[in-house]
Amino acid sequence: MKFVLLLLPFIAYSQTYKLDDVVISSKRDLSGPFFTTDVETIKSFEEAGNEKLVDVLETLPGVSINQSGAPGQQATIRIRGSEGRHVLVLVDGVRVNDPTDPNKSFNPALLNVGDVERVEVLKGAQTLLYGSDAIGGVVNIITKKGSEKDYITLSAGYSRGIQLDNTFTFGDSVLHTHIFHDKAEGISAANGEDEDDGYENKGFTLNLFHSFNEKFEGDWTFKVTDQFSDTDNVDFSTGVPIDADGDYAKNIQQVFSQKLNYKTSSGKLSHLLGLNKIDRFNKYGSSIVGSYGKELTNEIHWNQKVENGSYLLGLENYSESFSQDDLDEKYTGLTSLVLIRDYKEGPVFGQLGARASYHTEAESNFSPSIGLGKFYGDHRVAFNYQQGFKAPTLYQLYGPFSTGNNELDAETSEYVDLNYSYKKLFELSLFYNRIDDFIGFEGNYINTDWLESYGLEINSQKNIGAYELNSGLFLASFNQADGKKALRRPSQKVTFGVGRDFGEGQSLRISYVWSGKRFDRLKTNGETLELDPYSLVDVHYERSFKDFTLNTGIENAFGEDYKEAFGYAVQPFTVYGRVKYSY
Repeated sequence: MKFVLLLLPFIAYSQTYKLDDVVISSKRDLSGPFFTTDVETIKSFEEAGNEKLVDVLETLPGVSINQSGAPGQQATIRIRGSEGRHVLVLVDGVRVNDPTDPNKSFNPALLNVGDVERVEVLKGAQTLLYGSDAIGGVVNIITKKGSEKDYITLSAGYSRGIQLDNTFTFGDSVLHTHIFHDKAEGISAANGEDEDDGYENKGFTLNLFHSFNEKFEGDWTFKVTDQFSDTDNVDFSTGVPIDADGDYAKNIQQVFSQKLNYKTSSGKLSHLLGLNKIDRFNKYGSSIVGSYGKELTNEIHWNQKVENGSYLLGLENYSESFSQDDLDEKYTGLTSLVLIRDYKEGPVFGQLGARASYHTEAESNFSPSIGLGKFYGDHRVAFNYQQGFKAPTLYQLYGPFSTGNNELDAETSEYVDLNYSYKKLFELSLFYNRIDDFIGFEGNYINTDWLESYGLEINSQKNIGAYELNSGLFLASFNQADGKKALRRPSQKVTFGVGRDFGEGQSLRISYVWSGKRFDRLKTNGETLELDPYSLVDVHYERSFKDFTLNTGIENAFGEDYKEAFGYAVQPFTVYGRVKYSY
């Protein structure tokens, strides 16, 4: 809280103004109907309860969240049955997957979204545009560049917190600041135990946008989060999670990005420089293990418009390092050349492209891609085929205690989907994804044979008078060469939401998620367990006044006792409230 109070004097110098749209991107615009890959954009987090990214993603069919305990504990994003390590997460174009995590997954559990403008979720393989780590999908987080009014937000419920959001203008520059502090006493991470495992999350975001002239603009973002959560341990005689008084996980993450755009009459030259740095400390009993990771991003792209579409040519380099207190620092690098041709002629549109990559610890890779679509009046049909790859992580290559295997091959994938939509009312997607040289763990990391996922996803939305209705269905099958069950992901999911605006600044939203059975595995004997299906209902009410906005509601309204992971607790019935004052 101290760092929040230190910045309170600056509130007096902030100013209310009309903020023009600020759009700056290092690659290409994914909005509009001529991009053949499925993209879902989340723009409003006012309806997200206590503003947790995991809650919002859970309402999307085809996306599943697996959390080892209630809010604040480790969570994993899976898209269309992929592993968490196959989903790439970006913040303002910078790759933020955790290089200290064995699988280099991203933990969304403690990500504060108060500084987020929108989130783009790309389902299915995205190697062509985003390279390694994206053979399952992409979650692209774009932070705010400014607000028309400054505000302070106070929240209470499962957690209590404060957020300050201020925007300053200096000629052709816009400086946006966001500060937050969130804390909860929590409940036991181990299901049925007594010790409360709380968490604390604090940090800030600074974003500076500057227009040098009509052609040249720059955007700089610096984001720091300091995350602490009490954790539990596992009884290794049974494989069941148990209370562990004093154990914890602490993460300090720093993200920096610099984006420069130079525009011409028919094109744009973009450069992105980024840093993702994580220091992680885990306490187990009397031992504290420190893990340290960095990833540097350096990309340059040229977008050129032509009469019937555009070209994108890019050169990208990522360098990564990882070390632990008992492990010397290891390095790896990835360099890629990407070429994409977008095409549009009448009702026909598509993309053709390829990515050639060189990884310092794995073999070179060539990944072609093709997408083709056509409009039939208000009906839209699109087809995609894409090859991809996922390089092994530094932990998988050189992990301590002989878990690493520096002979690992990169995972390779083939992905295909067929998409149909009618206006914005109905969307259907059939998909298939096969991953070869799948990396598994059997005492150490090894390449197994393959993992395949295939299924159906349906989305629909419709306005009926003052009501907004949306629904989704996900049906899939996951298969592994060894016959084992794919863990911690449902093969069936149903979502439904209804909203009603009552006028005078009042609105009510109700969301429903039904998740089918999942499988999990005991760590001791490898026994596969079946976790029961469950239903979740959240209710959200909003009332706006002149300068105040009141948000209140209920999460897990019927107190469902469910499991996302065997032996771990979940969030119980919770009433929350949030007051936002704009000035």
